[in-house]
Amino acid sequence: MRILPDHTGEHVILQMEDAEQSIIAALLSDVSQLLSTDLPEPDADPFERLVGHLDPDQEVTRPGDPALLRLLPDVDSTDPDRSAEFRRLTERDLRESKLHSIRIALHSLGQHPGPVALDAEAARAWMRALTDVRLVLASRLDITQDEDAERLMSGARDIGETGEAVLSLYELTTWLHEHITQFMLEGLPSHPDDGIDEDLAELFEDDWLDAELDEETDDAPDGTQSDDDDEEDR
Repeated sequence: MRILPDHTGEHVILQMEDAEQSIIAALLSDVSQLLSTDLPEPDADPFERLVGHLDPDQEVTRPGDPALLRLLPDVDSTDPDRSAEFRRLTERDLRESKLHSIRIALHSLGQHPGPVALDAEAARAWMRALTDVRLVLASRLDITQDEDAERLMSGARDIGETGEAVLSLYELTTWLHEHITQFMLEGLPSHPDDGIDEDLAELFEDDWLDAELDEETDDAPDGTQSDDDDEEDR
């Protein structure tokens, strides 16, 4: 996997092998399914969609799955009543917001084979979606702080083959999230209406890539072989 800016500096380019793209899509889909659990169907009446969650008799159940609870946490762990009321007022919107970001990420993956071009808006959606994927994976690994992840990566705790596979996915999504965030912090401009197909025409030519991969790229942890020491590979 590689990540780099395009020649305009206005997009982040993700280059993935087919298997990597399938893995990321599967992770996003799994979290989408988790967030969709028990989500009520949207009301046909726009007014009901707007105020239906204000019904004081509406019941919203606290998630029993620790991973879903990590995505939809209690607002106050010391006050169950306050948390239940806040959940009733906000959970549906929060779920739908998270699902929207995942849909944007899945759409960009499914647009066409080859490099995935993200403008600032899409990159932000990827950051939000990857955060949720990482939260779910962290829950499955009992990671609650950075030290937990470091201990797992150092092999201090035996987590078995399945745990090792989940840990690899956690490392992959962490790396991807960190590098997209890095590009965003460096200042991708937001142009929601720009025509990226024309801007990126040169990108999909291998010769152009070979010439540009020496700009602003790093090696990902345990990266695959690269053609340039400055590429960002995994």
